[in-house]
Amino acid sequence: MKKRMTKVLALGMMAAMLISAPLSAMAAEAAPADAAATAETQPEMAMQAAEGEAAVTALTNGVDPMTLDGLVQLNDGNWYYMEDGRLSSNASKTVKPACGSWWYVSGWKIDFSFTGFGKNGDDLWYVKDGQVQFGYTGVATGSNQYGNTSTYYVTNGRVDKSFCGLAYGSYNGEEGWINFCDGKPKYSYESLMEYNGAWWKMSGYMIDFDYTGAASNESGTWYVRNGQVDFSSNGWVKINNHYVYVRNGMLQSDLNGLVQATIDGKDGWWEVDHGTLFDNTNYYYTLCYYGGSWWAVYNIQVDFSYTGFVEHEGTRWYVENGRVNFHKTGFVNTEEADTYAYVQNGQYNKTFYGAIYAELNGKNSWWQVKDGNCVHSANAAWNGKPDSFAANENGLWAIVNGEVAFDVTGEYSYGTYYSVSREDSIYVSYIYQVENGLVTSMQATVLDR
Repeated sequence: MKKRMTKVLALGMMAAMLISAPLSAMAAEAAPADAAATAETQPEMAMQAAEGEAAVTALTNGVDPMTLDGLVQLNDGNWYYMEDGRLSSNASKTVKPACGSWWYVSGWKIDFSFTGFGKNGDDLWYVKDGQVQFGYTGVATGSNQYGNTSTYYVTNGRVDKSFCGLAYGSYNGEEGWINFCDGKPKYSYESLMEYNGAWWKMSGYMIDFDYTGAASNESGTWYVRNGQVDFSSNGWVKINNHYVYVRNGMLQSDLNGLVQATIDGKDGWWEVDHGTLFDNTNYYYTLCYYGGSWWAVYNIQVDFSYTGFVEHEGTRWYVENGRVNFHKTGFVNTEEADTYAYVQNGQYNKTFYGAIYAELNGKNSWWQVKDGNCVHSANAAWNGKPDSFAANENGLWAIVNGEVAFDVTGEYSYGTYYSVSREDSIYVSYIYQVENGLVTSMQATVLDR
């Protein structure tokens, strides 16, 4: 009986203390932000009573222990959450007030070993060693209500759901500047983020200070050096083995055509495509327009030593000393022996046939053009009859060694087979009457197959 009375009297003394300062704030349960303004006294220090004293202390003013609510320290030294004088787990995983501060309740008592986040209404609060950290602002990591590790941005101890931006801290075991949205780390699909007047390259959740290269946002593409947009950069910079032209850090994507510059110590005229020098790994010539002319470009640089043909959009053009010669009409040498290409106003037409008057190898004469070319050998010998025939507005002419043969007169016979189906063909015999190179008559006869 004496033992039971001791416990009852101890509870009565505790009740008497609860109705006196400073613990009256416990029953009111003011908002954590209000409690932050008071001294954060450790609860175990604010309320101590000797068991002997409790045994001789009676209830005062008729306080009923069954009306006790909130956090109460019992004889075992632990702080318990009570409702109507009974232990309650209704506050588990939340924060509750006591002794001028707020504390994390696990189950039905304060958990002084807990570091993480506890709920109070719709808010989450950062807790360390069981106590809400009202004085802390920054990145905080700890356990959430489900037992998992969470990271939030905290303002004055409260998870700041309005915070969006960069903050320094640790996340997933990595320390750095973290991107937050609505108070939580956010994976950055945007390549660049603004912070404190500068723009930074994001890789996942954090600034990537190891990155040097190009990155884009809605304003354009920028040159990034060591994770930060380099607004001081002007001129040519090398990114991913390509040179790009930047002005105040921005890639000049509207820059196209030829520019004169020194690249890797080599001065020349370079072909720029949307602000970038792209290597032509196929190593063939292309044409690029600049200053009223078209220029031959080889491996992104104008080749002023080149003379020959360059194809552009399905047409072959004649180039002299790196520039298309639109004034050129006549024969030019090709890579094939004894073959001369005929160009008109710089353009080569492979479908051109006929007899034209032009200079070839220093000789002005009438020449046969077939498939855009004239075949003429300085060492060719007369084989007794014309090689072929070519037509122009003046008639059909006998051709010897690619040239109209005005000294040829006589009758000449030829024949050839023509396919009429996959299995059959016909033979046609031709007889030409020629006078001074001009065909005066021609007879064609179809013979037996």
